[in-house]
Formats: sequence, C-alpha cells, structure tokens
Amino acid sequence: VGKAVEILGAEIKVILPNNSALKIPAYAKPPTGGIAGRGIVLGKQNEAILDQVLTSENLEAGFLVATSGEGTPPDLLIGEVEEVKLAAGQVWKQAKIRLAIPEKLDFVFFVTKY
Repeated sequence: VGKAVEILGAEIKVILPNNSALKIPAYAKPPTGGIAGRGIVLGKQNEAILDQVLTSENLEAGFLVATSGEGTPPDLLIGEVEEVKLAAGQVWKQAKIRLAIPEKLDFVFFVTKY
C-alpha cells in the first residue's frame, strides 16, 4: 500500500506508509478474525505507526494491519504489528508496524477505481 506522487518517464515515485506525508485509515486484525482496533497509519521517523487506537482496544504484536476502506480500497494488507506502545494517562495507544512490502520495488500494481 502506498501512493503514487510523481511520474518520471517510465518510473513512478511512490510514497510508502512510513512516510510522514501519507496517512491511511486502517484496522488491526487478530489471527482469530474480527477487528481488534481502528486507527490511522502514518509515518514517524521513517517507521510506520498505527496511531489513534483507543486504549480500550485489544491490540497485540502479530496482529495484521489493513486498510479500512475510508479513502482507499478496503482490506489491503499494510503490515503486521511489531510492538504496542502505551504511555500512561494517554487516550490513544500506538503500534509499530512491520510493512508487508520491501523498501525497493521493481513492479507495482495500481488500483485506479474501486
């Protein structure tokens, strides 16, 4: 999952979810199915973070993170929760995400209508 931002001849520049310019509504899914929590995937210091997840939501390492369908096609895999971060007294918790795609891609598939 990413966003095409520039066409350079035969190449297309795509920003990935670890870029601070991209925000993706998403949800976390446990191995047992269902939805464990909703939030926004955004880039912070070159890492992808699932942010703004309510502290009451059950969110654990190993849960998959996918697009929610708000502004993007639904259920596209973004990555997997590596670590859950919760600061004392905060309304939200965050999760560090290991992206499902490598940093350098040779071929991509673009969804233009959904």
